Amino acid sequence: WVRNRDGSQGWTINPIRARNKETGKLGHFCEKISAGCKNCYASRMQSPYLTQLEYTAENRDKVELYFDDSAIEQVIRRKKPTTFFWCDMTDLFGSWVPGGWIDKCSAAMALTQRHTHIVLTKRPARALQRENSGGVSERTYDLVSEHVSLWGDDDYSEAALDHFRWPLANVWLGVSVEDQATADERIPLLLQTPAAVRFISAEPLLGPVDLSHFLPLANYGGGSCCHPSTLDWVIVGGESGPGARPMNAEWAQSIRDQCRAAKVPFFFKQWGEYLPDKQNPAMTEAGRDLAPKWAAIRVGKKAAGCLLDGREWNEMPEVSHAR
Repeated sequence: WVRNRDGSQGWTINPIRARNKETGKLGHFCEKISAGCKNCYASRMQSPYLTQLEYTAENRDKVELYFDDSAIEQVIRRKKPTTFFWCDMTDLFGSWVPGGWIDKCSAAMALTQRHTHIVLTKRPARALQRENSGGVSERTYDLVSEHVSLWGDDDYSEAALDHFRWPLANVWLGVSVEDQATADERIPLLLQTPAAVRFISAEPLLGPVDLSHFLPLANYGGGSCCHPSTLDWVIVGGESGPGARPMNAEWAQSIRDQCRAAKVPFFFKQWGEYLPDKQNPAMTEAGRDLAPKWAAIRVGKKAAGCLLDGREWNEMPEVSHAR
């Protein structure tokens, strides 16, 4: 789903790495903190191929964390404007990630204003805390100045440093939510954190979510939002892989309708393993009318596809400036 501006496939980048202290096997580390993490694909991938350690707090002392500078260099040296999705195998704002490593990632983003950088977290409190603690822009500026020559980015001149601005205009910040409780907990923190684009990824969507407090209410016919900022983009998706839980079509439709009313871009990523009967194009209209209100059949991720009410929803935000 990560796409470049020309529609081509974007990249993922993972500079936060982990080494199993006992076996030496390399991989990644994270910690599951809510119901959406239950069937985490990144945790599942660790065994048998990577660290062989699940994403649990108990395993934190069993891994040695390290920063992979070569990953950062890939970002810096890539000349073609590219969309990078950061740390899809972990959480950049996890408590196990040193602040200096986060600063280093921010510096790479600042150095590459030709790229778009997407960061998704389940820990927006730390992202906000970094902003409130002060000095984040200064630390990033210092690292940018230091690494212009070290990383050898010819497209970034010393003169460009004079126009350094925070928040970075090319960084999109989002939070994962799976139900109303996580939406109410995480979205307000996100909306207090400066970013060019603020978005949510409701995947896996495990329950209905009312976003009315977080969308531009003026588009509903008047009124004011209880937050100074609102969401710029909403992604919805079902769960795939072993143990996947089905998604009610009405949950996805409701969020889609809320976004359309508020004129907020909506992206429907996938159904996951289950396809609701009422969304099955092979079912007749009569059969669809007779199907239970919420019934789904496991057909696999590929067969389930990404059509919601017969069409794809691939809307993306248009970015003009950071705020």
